[in-house]
Amino acid sequence: MIRVKNIIINIHAFFLLLLSLYLLFLFLASGHRLNFKDFAQIKLLFEILVFLVASIALFFRKRNFLFGSTVLIILLILVQLSFIDFYIEISDVEYGDENPIIILMLLFIIFVSNLFLIYSQIKLRTKPDSRPIR
Repeated sequence: MIRVKNIIINIHAFFLLLLSLYLLFLFLASGHRLNFKDFAQIKLLFEILVFLVASIALFFRKRNFLFGSTVLIILLILVQLSFIDFYIEISDVEYGDENPIIILMLLFIIFVSNLFLIYSQIKLRTKPDSRPIR
């Protein structure tokens, strides 16, 4: 079971890293200049930063490299809130006849995986006698 958790954690961290790089690429390719008065741009940059830091924290979770279990739980909760914000933003757009089903399915899978990671980290935190995920 621990091996399955490790595989899920590594895949989740990889997808968060890819998602942050993809969103950064979209932001840079859009041609917009950085405007600190635009709330949507600041929110997107914050979400990119949260995804990037959460993926790094998941990659280095064994060594507790700058990230403890409490910080990791907070980062995963922020990632979860960012996914909820993505769902709200995607639902506000009118697509016509075709909906972005593949993107929504991938985001839902990462959403559920993130819930599993939050649960496992809280469970690990509340049961100090249990073994850590390696």
